[in-house]
Amino acid sequence: GNGRKLVIRGVYANNIRGLDVQFELGTLTTICGPSGSGKSTLLCHVLGPALSQKTSITKENEVEYHSNAEEPDDLDRSLFDPLVSVDQIDGAEEVSRVIIINQKSIGRMGRSNPVTYLGAFDAIRATFSCLPDAKAKGMTPGHFSFNKPGGRCEACQGQGARVVSMRFLPDVVVECPTCRGRRYDSDTLSVLYRGLSIADVLDLSVEQACEVFQGVGKALSGLEALNSVGLGYIRLGQPLPSLSGGEAQRVKLASELTRRSAGKSLFLIDEPTTGLSFHDVHQLVNIFHALVDKGNTVVVIEHNMDVIRNSDRVIDLGPEGGNGGGRIMAYGTPEQVASAGVSPTAPFLRKALNL
Repeated sequence: GNGRKLVIRGVYANNIRGLDVQFELGTLTTICGPSGSGKSTLLCHVLGPALSQKTSITKENEVEYHSNAEEPDDLDRSLFDPLVSVDQIDGAEEVSRVIIINQKSIGRMGRSNPVTYLGAFDAIRATFSCLPDAKAKGMTPGHFSFNKPGGRCEACQGQGARVVSMRFLPDVVVECPTCRGRRYDSDTLSVLYRGLSIADVLDLSVEQACEVFQGVGKALSGLEALNSVGLGYIRLGQPLPSLSGGEAQRVKLASELTRRSAGKSLFLIDEPTTGLSFHDVHQLVNIFHALVDKGNTVVVIEHNMDVIRNSDRVIDLGPEGGNGGGRIMAYGTPEQVASAGVSPTAPFLRKALNL
């Protein structure tokens, strides 16, 4: 840590009653404990909103909710629960940004995909527009967008599918007969980059695209960010609403990895290892530590022992869920929590640490 602390005193929310809790800044802190013990309440309903509402953190600082990219006004208003109260916050001036990365779906429209969300598709379209065939045809990056007229298939307006209205039955989505699901017109599809059309690129997995776009810096940074959070298997053109909650959360995390960070940011992340393999969990832990090394603070809710044992600090809530929870049973390094006799996580942590 950096020796500074964020201390929240007198927290009342759900089953948390009069709790004082501290977060050491410049660390990876994991909140763990039984289901219903108050982990999500503390992270998502207390910490983020409380920082945004205190007068000590207003104009110069911001709270960002990665909730819905296409509808920025549709924030999770339930986070600002009127039944949540905090008596005092110390150290809020040490935090410049608060980023809550939850598992809510990103957008509701099928036109957005992982590379449009991260901005990598702009660089890909620019790369195609610089090819000799594209220049000869007077094509611009806009011709390689499926959201704008010019190079897209106008029969389906770049969606690759058409909706057939059924009078007494649900609408049916069928492949566009004009472009056959390719989204673009024949002229646009005839422009090839390393033997691939723009439609072929959208069908690539993130891992494949990292190899194809080696040397294309702006595109590669976004693609490598997606790959680093364990999303190398998803297709570039996969609609964002089709992603699972865990996948959507990792896309949001990848978007933060592509940003230049000045440090002093507070990342609040709810169960980021959902659906990840053993290898990907280790990769994710390395990303968390990289964010911390840049001067940021990462607070996660986790049950995964690999994350907990590799944390700098652990807050163990309990002893039970519901009315039996809401108390801090142990706090400290993983080794200190493992030796705490009343901690519900201690027995599992001792085994993970081989103590």
